[in-house]
Amino acid sequence: MKYYQKALALEPKNHNFLYNIGLLYAKKNDFAKAIGKFNKSIEIWNDNPYAYIALADAYEKKGDIPHALKAF
Repeated sequence: MKYYQKALALEPKNHNFLYNIGLLYAKKNDFAKAIGKFNKSIEIWNDNPYAYIALADAYEKKGDIPHALKAF
């Protein structure tokens, strides 16, 4: 995680870094932070289907089904 944070500090608009940090937060069950990173990643590059799937999965695991359905 710390290396992604350092990389993101150098390239704050890198959608891959944001997406991967989101995956790490989701793995730690910190879905609020994961959702934030996935949303930022999607804002920068909205053609990444994996980011939408990860976002929907994080919403679902958080128990927010309406937002999960919108992300799909």
